[in-house]
Amino acid sequence: MARKCKGTKPPARKRKLRLVVSAKAKARRGHSWHTIQRKVHKQSGIEAIVEGWLLELGIPYKSEHAISRTHVDFFLPPQTVLEVQGCYWHSCPVCNPTSSLTKQQLRWRRRDARRFTFLTNAGYHLMLLWEHQIVKDPKGAKDRLMGYAKAA
Repeated sequence: MARKCKGTKPPARKRKLRLVVSAKAKARRGHSWHTIQRKVHKQSGIEAIVEGWLLELGIPYKSEHAISRTHVDFFLPPQTVLEVQGCYWHSCPVCNPTSSLTKQQLRWRRRDARRFTFLTNAGYHLMLLWEHQIVKDPKGAKDRLMGYAKAA
């Protein structure tokens, strides 16, 4: 008979990811992958900083706005899209030279290029704020955001 040591916890159970299915899909027999809704995106720290700036400057916006087949971090009416990019995951050209990128970073870079091409072809004005701009020069990034919002 195995003896348990005091103070040890049983191994944690792995949580299964549950999919949220729309009411239409539940009404039908079975469901289509098109009707499965994604879980709400958790806002990153740099996105929270930029959202605070937008509120402070009184710039109207929509957070996590869906545009056709993609979503954007911030949508500024009438046609401006603001994307807040983390330097590591989105492989900032200043912070991450192309020679040292991982497979995941290359995948995200290609995905971002497709998304940005789609948005510009659809007539949206695209503004990128990189993590190093927000962290190292917040005043400059905030001024750039204000200038871009006034021009749009």
